[in-house]
Amino acid sequence: MTESRTDALMAHASDVLRNAPEPGWDRISDKVIRALRSTSASSWPLDAHASEGPRLGTVSVSDHVLRTHLAAEIRSRHHCSPSSIEFFVDGHEIRSLRIELTAPYGVDLAELSDRVRFTVVDVVHLILGDMDPPVSAESVHIAVVDIVDDLPAEENTKSHSEH
Repeated sequence: MTESRTDALMAHASDVLRNAPEPGWDRISDKVIRALRSTSASSWPLDAHASEGPRLGTVSVSDHVLRTHLAAEIRSRHHCSPSSIEFFVDGHEIRSLRIELTAPYGVDLAELSDRVRFTVVDVVHLILGDMDPPVSAESVHIAVVDIVDDLPAEENTKSHSEH
């Protein structure tokens, strides 16, 4: 094969693979679509960027997915509970976050806020990948809004997004 014929063949193969449906999608698509239509909570799509590995590009991740992961990681890594997680977005890109916390009495609040801030940056990067500009510690705002004697085992996190 000549170089141009090889390039054309590779481009065609790339197009075919890119446009091919996911394996098994035809078996589950009706169920997934019904589940999406029956959900009571709407969400906002956030761009997630794959910058390495076999799949490069951008996919959408629900703000609920990111919020759920953030709340779980904050609770598991730190002795506090998020009472509100807000995303401030430009289109579908996060520009900043505001996390409101309930903390136990006697905790160093400045240290706790710093640790939570870096956890948030880690989780956002893990879920959404490399963003431009990236979410940084400076774009994560922490507010301790309540101090309690002891935290309940599980608290709900209010859902907020600014579009």
